[in-house]
Amino acid sequence: MMSLIYLASALALGIAITRRLKLSLLAFEIPALSIALGLLLWTWLSFLCALVMPYYLSLPATVALAGVASIWLWQTSHPIQIRRLPGTSLAWAAWGAFTTATTALIGWLMWTHDLVPHNGGLYSANSTWADFGLHASLISHFAAANRLPLDFPIAAGAHLTFPFMIDLLSAWLLRGGWSLQLAIFIPSVLLVWAFLQLILGFGVRLFGRIGGAIFGLTLALLCGSAVGIFTAAGDLQSSGQSLSAFLAHLPQDYTALTRPNAQLTNFLVDILLPQRAFLMGLTTFGAVLILFTELRRHHRRGLAIFTGGLIGLLPLVHAHTFVVAGSLVAAFWIEAAFKPKQFKPTGTWLTVGLTALLVAAPQIAWQILANQTGTGGHLALGWTLLPSESIVSFWTHNYGLTGLLIVGVAVLVFTRHPLRRFAVWFAPILAVFIFANVYSLQPFAYDNLKLILYVYLFTYIFAGYGALWMIQRSRWTALPIALVCVLITASGTLAVAREFQHQDQFASPDDIALAGWVTGSTLPADVFLTTDQPNQPVATLAGRSIVVGYRGWLYNYNLNYQPRLDTVASALRGDLNSNNPYGAGYLAVSSSEPPEWIIDQSRLGSVYSLVYSNPSWTVYRLP
Repeated sequence: MMSLIYLASALALGIAITRRLKLSLLAFEIPALSIALGLLLWTWLSFLCALVMPYYLSLPATVALAGVASIWLWQTSHPIQIRRLPGTSLAWAAWGAFTTATTALIGWLMWTHDLVPHNGGLYSANSTWADFGLHASLISHFAAANRLPLDFPIAAGAHLTFPFMIDLLSAWLLRGGWSLQLAIFIPSVLLVWAFLQLILGFGVRLFGRIGGAIFGLTLALLCGSAVGIFTAAGDLQSSGQSLSAFLAHLPQDYTALTRPNAQLTNFLVDILLPQRAFLMGLTTFGAVLILFTELRRHHRRGLAIFTGGLIGLLPLVHAHTFVVAGSLVAAFWIEAAFKPKQFKPTGTWLTVGLTALLVAAPQIAWQILANQTGTGGHLALGWTLLPSESIVSFWTHNYGLTGLLIVGVAVLVFTRHPLRRFAVWFAPILAVFIFANVYSLQPFAYDNLKLILYVYLFTYIFAGYGALWMIQRSRWTALPIALVCVLITASGTLAVAREFQHQDQFASPDDIALAGWVTGSTLPADVFLTTDQPNQPVATLAGRSIVVGYRGWLYNYNLNYQPRLDTVASALRGDLNSNNPYGAGYLAVSSSEPPEWIIDQSRLGSVYSLVYSNPSWTVYRLP
């Protein structure tokens, strides 16, 4: 019941804010913008309340403040002016078909991936299986506490700098009575629906029609590494199977390949499903795009401050989205500086930028300084280029025809006079693409994919409108355009199809039993020693801090994980004594630990106190 109250409170706030903004909106933009603004701002409000109050006060205070704000905003505003969707009834038919298809496809994939209960355990699949280990740990950790913890639950003693806002929202829903699956699924499906609608609205506002946005979003959802389709063809030939048999049991993800080195993964499979922080970032970005288009038509200082504030909230939502949104603001300010008769260089866009920086500065400082190790940014020429690899072959394998589209769109918007009005939108995106191929914001350069996919999104939207324009002028262009689209989307389509073919156990009945014991018999502040498996139930289901989670996550947040691994190894040998640097109170040992860990079972029982066991787990109390 409380979960429904929290969600309804957030959506009511979003509706009231959307009404108060005095925007002229398409019918489908109204619920989309309400979802985006409501979930973001309600979650931020809950975070600020939880910083100064325990949960039993902060959550009621959030609902009360959101309710008062919603009533006041509603009463002091006028009904939303609804814009007409340009075009004939065919435009609404296209919108309906696209929205129905994408909602059904993505919604079903989310439902079957978001830790679904089955046979007494929890299940996920492929791309979400590992990432949900981190998200579930954060959600459970927030929900288990009585006051807001700002430690990193998979690295006991380290501060939390990961963009956690969407997981905090899910934690409130979990604490309010929903299952972990519902707490993840409901906000995710709302956000992805809102994101798609807002991008459709952006396309209409920029180009005057919806068709190109539908075309472009379809390409974006199904994109992938360029070489994947050729690798799949080779695997099909060597397998000796029929095409239908091969497609029914795809042997690998053809958007994520090590040989050749192709890391341009699929937008739907590797972003919308597992990357929950990116999901809230995308939806906020969609809302910001709508506000950008309004500000470029009517320069309202209040709206500029609000837009800047939204952008400023992004570092703890999704830092890569903050970079992209900030790049667009910078481009608009530069444009204004060259048009002094129309805009004041110190006017609207400076207001947006300064507001964003003012709100973002404390978050950025926290993310850089909280653990005194920085973000691990470094030069990464060629993105994920291998030392002995040719840059040309790398770009060909990853970007392929989309790389040519990026160049082609850039040339057209910069050189064709009728298209130059779009240059201010595409120039910063091109700059982001160059940046992403030169510098990595984190130790793991692969994460620059989060910047590159924004470039893909814009490129496909622009190309979608260009393709429809070409087909309208000459039907002979339809066939080559269709061929290009097939080549662009083939590997991504295979990746999406593969997600329907797998279901992997995330937590067994014994894992859930262990989590139940931990929840009932230990304190939320207790620390556990475990091996570094992504799905450790002590963290993912019981919400307790562990000394070392999956080392790839710790590496990417520039945390030195080797001393933590050494401490776990020492404990598994029975050698951990009073020198317990992370304050761990318990050691949890699985019956199926990876062979790299040396476990002295006989010594563990003699030096530590056995406090719990089931067929898969043994827990010891440490000295």
